[in-house]
Amino acid sequence: MPEVAGRYQVSERTVYRWYKSGRLKPVKIGREWLLPDDGQVAPLPSDGLMWRGHVLALVNNLEQAGALQEEVLAAGRKWGGRLFRGQWRGGVKPPDVDLGNAYVGGGPAAVLDIWRHEAAAARREGRPLCALSDPPPRDFHPPEALLDYEIAANEIDLDDGGIVCLYQCSDLTGPQLTRLLYVHEALYLPFEGGWREFRRT
Repeated sequence: MPEVAGRYQVSERTVYRWYKSGRLKPVKIGREWLLPDDGQVAPLPSDGLMWRGHVLALVNNLEQAGALQEEVLAAGRKWGGRLFRGQWRGGVKPPDVDLGNAYVGGGPAAVLDIWRHEAAAARREGRPLCALSDPPPRDFHPPEALLDYEIAANEIDLDDGGIVCLYQCSDLTGPQLTRLLYVHEALYLPFEGGWREFRRT
């Protein structure tokens, strides 16, 4: 495994995930696993980096947010990822997790612990994390605390997975939106019935 990791300049953990997901197809001969010289890592799904990393999606309303959540979870199923959905608003039904109550009970650290737990579980399973949340209500958090939480979320090791943070445009002021843009790896905006990605390079 160290040789393959060196060959593709990735971690051994990533090589293991590629193998578990079928992106890497070694051949077993006796006790040895061999990767042919022309063996290539299968490409990421056709959506490439779509929805991967700590990313921001802006929606116009809660109906659009619900449709986006279903699209992200469908992409996660296609990757064979570990699916997780956190909810800031009331009426949370399992297996979704109530981020709002976690925040009220333990502050931003409690919510960050939930995301860290899910990322670690995905690594143990050798699958990418596909996680998202609904938009937090406008009056739920002090704006500065929510932005500090988003900055801290950048420290979570997501490997090939992603956390999609949804926000309603109408719930944000100009300065809040500007800061949110700078603390996420990519921005998704609704465009002609789909989503347009703007990824930081």
